[in-house]
Amino acid sequence: MDKWQIVEVVFLNTKTGKPMIRLVGRDKQIVNGFEVGLDRFAAAGWASELATLKEKGIESRIRCHATPIEVEVSPDGKYWKLESVLPRAAGWAEDAVWLPDLVWYRTYAHRVALLLLQWPTVFFDTETTGTHMGAEMVSIYANYRWALDGEVFEQVINRRVKPSEPIPAEAAAVHGITNEMVADAPDFAEVYRKELLEVMLWSRWAAYNVQFDVRVLEQACMRADVPMPESGGIFDVMELYAKWSGNWDVERQQWKYVKLSEALEREGL
Repeated sequence: MDKWQIVEVVFLNTKTGKPMIRLVGRDKQIVNGFEVGLDRFAAAGWASELATLKEKGIESRIRCHATPIEVEVSPDGKYWKLESVLPRAAGWAEDAVWLPDLVWYRTYAHRVALLLLQWPTVFFDTETTGTHMGAEMVSIYANYRWALDGEVFEQVINRRVKPSEPIPAEAAAVHGITNEMVADAPDFAEVYRKELLEVMLWSRWAAYNVQFDVRVLEQACMRADVPMPESGGIFDVMELYAKWSGNWDVERQQWKYVKLSEALEREGL
């Protein structure tokens, strides 16, 4: 048996009417849950929480924050002793909050990510002259990839784009692209006609904070007097990663966003 530092005990409803208990370790490891008889659940000091679960319906759950407790768990994460958790967890009730099911959302994010790696998808990113509404594109990176019969195909576009306005020093300090670097770069209309339209049209689009990059692309098309490409679906990788990382903002009732630099550091990229 391994010893795990458990920081959360999750109580869920099930279709059978019995509560299920799931443990969450310090590093977000999930210990498999199992159904618990109502009598044992109530006897452990969770009578009021049991009533709340029954009132909320089968999709409900309670997550209880706590000082980490040490629990013996089998190496595969499937087995642990109920008696080693419930008595100590009973004192957490006053700290309990209602949250979405972390495992379900992590599974959803994982499956969508896998599908995006299979479907014809453009993973893209833009750099601009600023973050204001009229900011212009100064570079675009687009990785168009799809998988067929186990083989992965990729087409990469990485172009600097000459804007109609100078790049402010504060913007250059963020992305490192200066006015000198784009002096001889093509304008957006040229990049659009020669490369971008072919990969963007009817592909699925994915980006980190995709609304920003879509807005930049749309404004660039308007300035160049070219049609905005139709997408086959737009996916925000920042939204997916928020679900995957699993930090719930109780006040805003949404998953907390993670900065791209922080996400890359977490994943060792």
